[in-house]
Amino acid sequence: MFFLRPPSLPALMVGLLLFTGCGLFGSDDPDTALALGTMKAQIDGKDWEAVNATANRVFVGGLTQVTITGATIQAEGISFSLTDTGPGSYTIDDQVDPARDVLSASYTRSIGQTYLAQSGALEITRFDEEAVEGSFSFEARNTSGQVVSVTNGSFRVGYGPSIGS
Repeated sequence: MFFLRPPSLPALMVGLLLFTGCGLFGSDDPDTALALGTMKAQIDGKDWEAVNATANRVFVGGLTQVTITGATIQAEGISFSLTDTGPGSYTIDDQVDPARDVLSASYTRSIGQTYLAQSGALEITRFDEEAVEGSFSFEARNTSGQVVSVTNGSFRVGYGPSIGS
C-alpha cells in the first residue's frame, strides 16, 4: 500500500514564502492595488474590509451605470449602483429611479440576507476613465425590518470590463 507522508514544517514555510513572494496577496505598486481595489467600512461599529473590490460600467440607451462592489471571503458584500455623473456628494435613499444619481446601495450579510439602503451619503472624489474613489455611509434594512449601520466607508477601484456600447 502507498502512503503519502505529510510535508514538514520547513517545507511548508518555504512554499508559503515562495507563494507570497510572487505578489499574489497584495502589492505596493499603485496600479496593481487599483486593479484589485479596496473597500473598507464599519458595520454596526465593527471593522469590515473586502478582499477585493471592483467597478463595472454598463452602457444602455445613452445612460452609463457604474456598479461598485466589495466582498469578503465569507460572502459579505457592499454594493452601489450609480449613474456616471462624476465627482460630488450624493444622497443614498430607498428610491430606485434611473433619473437619480445613486440608483441603489446595499449590504449583504450572507447569501439571502441583504439589507437595502434607506438613507445615507456617497462622496465621489475621483471618477475618471481609470478608476472611481470615494467614501460612504448608510442605514440599511432587510425584509424582516432589521437595520444595520454602515459607516466610515471608503473605496478605491479600477474598472473591470465595460459592457454595452
